[in-house]
Amino acid sequence: MLTAIACGLAGLGGLFGPIDRYEQNLHFRHFNSLPADDRIVLIDIDDYALERIGTWPWPRRYHADLIRTLSDLGAGQIAMDIAFVDPATPRVEHADLSRFGEVEDVLGDRRDDRIIYDDKELAVAIREAENVYLAMLFDVVSPTPISSYFHGFGSEYLPLLPAGMGVRYGEASTDNIGFHKIAKDELTFNTSFLTPSQLAEIHSFCKFLPRRDQLLEFASRIEAWSFIERMPNPTWKAYEEYLRSRTNPRLSDTVIERQRVRYRRSYALWSALQRCTSAAFPRRMCYGYNAAAPLESLSTECKGLGGVVYDRDRLEGVVREAPFVVEVGNHFVPTLGLLAAGESVGADWNRIRWVGGAIEIPTDDGVWRIPVSKEGLSLIHWHVPETGKWSDSFRHIPVMRVLRIPLMERAISANKRAYRLRLGRLVELRHEQTYASYVDYARLVRQRNVLLQEADLPVERHPDPATLDVQDTARYEKLTGAIDAMEYEAIEWVEYQYNQWKGIEPQTPAEAGLKRQYEELHRDFVDGALQIKVEESNANLRARLMQAKDEMRALLNGKLCFVGYVATAGADMISTPVYNNVPGVMVHANIANTAFANRFVDRANNWVTFVFLTSSGFVIALLASWRGPVFGLLSLILIVFGLYAIGGGMFRQFDLHLPAWSASTTVLCSWAVVTLHRQATEERAKRRMRKALSQYTSPAIARRIAGSVHDSHFAAQDADVTCFFCDLYGFTGMSEKLGAKPTKQLLNNYLRAVSDLLIEHGAMVNKFVGDGVFAFFDAPIWPCEDRARCACESALRIRERVAALTQFWPGHDLSVHRVRIGLSTGPVFIGDYGSDAKLDYTCIGDTVNVGARLETANKTFGSSILVDARTKNEAGRSFLFRPLGQLSVRGRNQTIEAYELIGRVEDADEKMVNRVQRFCEAMEMLREGDVAGSQKVLEKLDLPSHPDPVARFFFEQAERLISDLQDGKESGPVVIHIE
Repeated sequence: MLTAIACGLAGLGGLFGPIDRYEQNLHFRHFNSLPADDRIVLIDIDDYALERIGTWPWPRRYHADLIRTLSDLGAGQIAMDIAFVDPATPRVEHADLSRFGEVEDVLGDRRDDRIIYDDKELAVAIREAENVYLAMLFDVVSPTPISSYFHGFGSEYLPLLPAGMGVRYGEASTDNIGFHKIAKDELTFNTSFLTPSQLAEIHSFCKFLPRRDQLLEFASRIEAWSFIERMPNPTWKAYEEYLRSRTNPRLSDTVIERQRVRYRRSYALWSALQRCTSAAFPRRMCYGYNAAAPLESLSTECKGLGGVVYDRDRLEGVVREAPFVVEVGNHFVPTLGLLAAGESVGADWNRIRWVGGAIEIPTDDGVWRIPVSKEGLSLIHWHVPETGKWSDSFRHIPVMRVLRIPLMERAISANKRAYRLRLGRLVELRHEQTYASYVDYARLVRQRNVLLQEADLPVERHPDPATLDVQDTARYEKLTGAIDAMEYEAIEWVEYQYNQWKGIEPQTPAEAGLKRQYEELHRDFVDGALQIKVEESNANLRARLMQAKDEMRALLNGKLCFVGYVATAGADMISTPVYNNVPGVMVHANIANTAFANRFVDRANNWVTFVFLTSSGFVIALLASWRGPVFGLLSLILIVFGLYAIGGGMFRQFDLHLPAWSASTTVLCSWAVVTLHRQATEERAKRRMRKALSQYTSPAIARRIAGSVHDSHFAAQDADVTCFFCDLYGFTGMSEKLGAKPTKQLLNNYLRAVSDLLIEHGAMVNKFVGDGVFAFFDAPIWPCEDRARCACESALRIRERVAALTQFWPGHDLSVHRVRIGLSTGPVFIGDYGSDAKLDYTCIGDTVNVGARLETANKTFGSSILVDARTKNEAGRSFLFRPLGQLSVRGRNQTIEAYELIGRVEDADEKMVNRVQRFCEAMEMLREGDVAGSQKVLEKLDLPSHPDPVARFFFEQAERLISDLQDGKESGPVVIHIE
């Protein structure tokens, strides 16, 4: 019992953690019944996409194209499991799309280099989609230990802590850098806005910061964060002026640039947290530190920010659980999957609350109840497909199947742009001699492009007038009219030059090249071949584009789309209880799937765990103590399998993780302790008992008896038994004739045969006295239900066995009459009798004496097996008996009603049955006084061909009765006196 309690306490203390985690793996693999929600779609950035577009990270224009396309195709929510923390540098992209677009569909060879502002395009795409959720990165630390260090000021500035500090807050500094050394560095730390308690907190933080660069990073970000909070318009210019106004105004450009980066990150995080729910129950969730939010221009445009934990070490290598909601800077940040799913079902993040070890979030469909451990983590309910492959879990769409749509759209625009580039080349060729005119043309084109770019319109197509205001529309039409006039004039010039060269034979290679150039230009622009080629190419692209849109719209309409990196070359791979290597975006997909089904996995609370562990130990302790070690081992196996089935069933039916394997460990420990204790105490006593019982019965039966009885069973007690006495008639004289060695051989074979048959029929062989055997049936320590029947059966078989032994001693007849057996049934006193030196488990009483006298009476009657009346009655009708009247034995006042056991009814032939019936008739005549009639019957039974010693005995008794009657004596019941 103490072992079970100790194991229960160990389970509460987490000592069974590895076993419990392994059990969780098995539950998720084999007992998971959570289906995949068809609303979840994963857009996979795979190896093929990297081959087509280029190495990671991609230009953010492609993310903008992806978001815009998903939104146009009707995606319900778009969750980007991609970090957009640092700004993208403006870049130049050429008109030639041979690397990214459809090569065969791009016309022209001129390059129109343009500056691309990826962040701006991505922000515009996010704003237009209105359903995009971005990722906020952070490390996490459990709420329990961190609360003693980070409270008040600490919880406010915790997101700014450098990487690694949250897991090393108890590690002392090696170089003993103090807070006062900050003032001697490149930047003086301003403490005027901090309270004394906050300064004390900073001192405690700095003591645990192990490196100088971490200290400077921490101080700078705290100062930037505080500036942002207390200033109404916290721009970088204002913060730069604030820094330069400090005691060290000569800040280098390098220092200013570092401060700008730190300020930008702090401002992006501060701006992102303003959109999150304020923490209502601190120190319950995991704390997020070293947080990194998307660019401020992106986070302000997205619909929400979801957390992504990128500290894999905190998840112990295998992602079984994760923080579904994290506290960052006194705000709640739900994980990306939970946020996206919550927005789909109308989750009210402002009404989140803590109830009994779980967070509850109201939704349109009910309430999410998310159990949270003391470490602030929740179990992820992993969906397991039938194939066991993560790629078959949910619907996966390669990102290139989506990006081919904007790429084809861009190819269509590129074809138009290529046509206009060729047209511009024509104008340039027309004005080779009047270059100022071409400069005017180029200026007009640039002015129109700037007008369209300011309106965020593509320059490849004519805009809808509704997209421009009246003034811009008039300006656009004026610029377009001037450009069209110059282009039309250039086309007319080509037609004129073509006609001039039409009938002229070139004399030089230069003239031939010039003529060929005019012919090509005439074919392309005057005859319209180039425009026809562009229109045919774009018509083909549009047909493919419509087909692709229809196909993808059927797959994406109304779906929650997770965009994540799944390429094998990436490092965003994790191990889970279900899959060994799976992309990190699958974590968010499974969290969303859990939320959609509202089937969050719960753990048994501490009290349930303790009761479950201890009760399991109690049960096996009782079972192992009740019976022998084999029974205890079988009970152990059954209980362990039962616990495993209970744990799996609870997980499958109720999404409850019950520590069944920890309970199995408790069962094993309890069983081992009980078994060892029994081996040291009870088994030793049982071995002594088996040794003592071995002299009464077989070793196997002795082991069974010893395993089921205790010492108290050997105390003297009243009982009803059937006593068995047996010996060999004339053994003394026979032993003199045989000699010592044959006598020993004969006696051993005889005793072995008798004892084996007795034990086989359930008797306890008590003692051997020479050739005599004493045994009894139905002892309290070895019950025998049919004691009389078993005794009679064993007596008959012993008579048969002893007769069969005759073949081993030729010349010495061991016939059926050579064995004498007496059986009696009745009350006795049974138990251990003797002295301290030697005890004997035996029985005493009148029944024993009766059995012994019946065995001796066989000598008088010449019979083989005699039984008393109770034995005969209890044996039933399976045996054939004949009555021998009343026996009077010395030392006993009452007579014994004796019967001779002839054999089994089933073995008796008709002749034998008739002889028994005639004998019974003779005994009845003798009892009624018809001595002469009785003699006649008895005389016919004892024939030379079939002698009957018992019939002869009663014939002689009848002679004595006739003599007594002739002498004048009175007749009465026939009583046989036995010495």
